[in-house]
Amino acid sequence: EGELAFMKYPEFQTYINLENILEKFPADPQRATQAITSHEVGHRFCPYDPITTLILSHAVKKELESQSVPYSVDSATKNILNLFTDTCINTRLNQRGNEDIAWTYQEMSKSKKQDSKLWRVYGKSMELIWKKDILPKTTKLTTEEKDAAEELAGIFGRNYFNKDTWKENSVHYARTVAKFLENEKKDGKNGLDNTPGNNLPKDIDDKTAQEL
Repeated sequence: EGELAFMKYPEFQTYINLENILEKFPADPQRATQAITSHEVGHRFCPYDPITTLILSHAVKKELESQSVPYSVDSATKNILNLFTDTCINTRLNQRGNEDIAWTYQEMSKSKKQDSKLWRVYGKSMELIWKKDILPKTTKLTTEEKDAAEELAGIFGRNYFNKDTWKENSVHYARTVAKFLENEKKDGKNGLDNTPGNNLPKDIDDKTAQEL
């Protein structure tokens, strides 16, 4: 409910909810659809498959269990992992000249999302990584929020799309944003989808168990 899109593993089928896109992006639903479709294709490569998703989820969950979060660790893990993988995908799209992704987040920021600590940090991190305005000019961030955004931006350097870096980087991401979680439902609406959370396998084999 409320999702704009998601990709189903292992078939890599992409589902787009045009009604939700029309409702949330009335200014230009076609442009938003193009952006979201491009984003979903990115999930073919990040996190790539259910096993990689599970490994990253386990690492993030382990980090969050050492911190105090305002709702269930499982839900917090899904929300944070989604933001991490989304940033990997969207940063790559931006670097390849896609202007629609930044516009989509600018449109999302026009709502009351600036009232969310997590969104302010997330949005500011995108500004620093992409060197584009995302948050409204009137948005005020605390020093702690600015520092966290800079910390997140530093994660997405030269090798951010290298699968070998995702486990360490996702844990770093979780450690940085955990203190800004507030509300499970509100925090869960900060992404374009929840592809990682929708694709966690229920059963794992011995090899995967050892990797965890």
